Formats: sequence, C-alpha cells, structure tokens
Amino acid sequence: VYREIEGGVQFSNDGSVYVEPEPMPDMPMLDMPPETVTETAMPLSNAELTECVAELMYEHDLIKLGMGA
Repeated sequence: VYREIEGGVQFSNDGSVYVEPEPMPDMPMLDMPPETVTETAMPLSNAELTECVAELMYEHDLIKLGMGA
C-alpha cells in the first residue's frame, strides 16, 4: 500500500511508501502600524506587476549564470 486515502488506498508499483510532507510553518504577522499594512495591501497595477516580474526574471537569470547574490 502506497498510502491510505479517504474511502480507500493507493498502491505503488515499486514498493514505495508515501511520506507526508512537513507542514508549512505559520508566518508571523509583521509588527507594522495598521496604516502601513493597509498601504502595502493595495493591489498593484498591471504595469507594477509587470515590472516586478521583469525584476525577478532578471535576478533569476543572474543566479543561473552564477552572478547573483
């Protein structure tokens, strides 16, 4: 048996056994004044989101090339 599921079981064809993943730890709330939290919780525009994605892609490429921090 690979693992038990609701209403039955799953079998493996190679003898492996399911290992439950570690639960994600709870993220602590930032110690910020409410007005700061409200300001940062505002939705971003498409242009702002595009800029963020472009920056992340650039940083990712630098890391792949061994030039990132």
